[in-house]
Amino acid sequence: MHSMSDADMARWVEDWYAAHPARGQRSADVAADTFLVSNYHFDSDGDPSGTPVDTVRIDVGQTVMWKWVQGNHTTTNGTFGDPSLGLLWDQPMDAAHLEFSFRFDSTGVYNFICRPHAFQGMTGVVVVSGAGGVDVNPPQVTVYTPNGFDQLPAQQPTDISWLAIDDVGVTSVDLFYRDADGAPWVTLARDLPNSGHFTWNVPNVPTTQARVRVVARDAAGNVGADSSDDVFEIQRVAGGRVATTARLRAARHTALGRRHVLRQRCVLHLPRGLQARRRAGRVEGHDDESGRTRSAVLRLPRRGRAGRPQLGRPVHPLSLAGGMALGP
Repeated sequence: MHSMSDADMARWVEDWYAAHPARGQRSADVAADTFLVSNYHFDSDGDPSGTPVDTVRIDVGQTVMWKWVQGNHTTTNGTFGDPSLGLLWDQPMDAAHLEFSFRFDSTGVYNFICRPHAFQGMTGVVVVSGAGGVDVNPPQVTVYTPNGFDQLPAQQPTDISWLAIDDVGVTSVDLFYRDADGAPWVTLARDLPNSGHFTWNVPNVPTTQARVRVVARDAAGNVGADSSDDVFEIQRVAGGRVATTARLRAARHTALGRRHVLRQRCVLHLPRGLQARRRAGRVEGHDDESGRTRSAVLRLPRRGRAGRPQLGRPVHPLSLAGGMALGP
């Protein structure tokens, strides 16, 4: 609907309310806060393009006003898929309907949308706090990205973004992911601040059934959560060389009649998808895709002038089938 002309949009809003009577008791109280309604934002902080979802916070019994600026819109409580969508209030906002005020007599988090522009991000939130008493309202959480049908390359950073709001305040956020519906959730991070963003280094575990989950808590211990609306894909990265530091033990050997154990720090270069492990005098690489195990003998450095092993010099590079290389 973003591409519709003003005349077409005016006709859409008019037709909607011709078939669906407007709802909501107008409040005559002075508004504690106001949303300006324009194309395509509900603006409460004077930054219509910089704030993804404008939010106002009021006390129970106070009133919020929606004030028309331009365009043809609605203010409608709820979100799409919510059975209570439009039951508290549902009002047109256009040149013939300049203002609407609503009094909030119950604590909670109230989402609202513009019906024709919700999918363009024209949404807002009213958070209503109680005047004392026990906090029993959980945070409300919405996962923004990845939220379904994304294609994420493995071993690349991606942004997990969310909105978590609470009538008192969110104290911490936990993040999880899983690679199949029904699989256990894997912890990505715990006790994060409610920043709304987290950089996730996507694992090299290809799947078409991944989801992320965001869990938010408030000071009273109430918990709210949301997961990706649909599954997304993690794409395997083609083989490449990735440096991983490993400590290897060489086989025992005799020098000057004494036995020495060589410990050497080196770098193990692995193609992605290839796992390595060490045994005395031998390095083994297991290829996840073929299931084959390949190995090579670890050669020791030559003896120094005194006949003792030169422990400070790097191990000579070795090659394993499949591209594994052992070197400094």
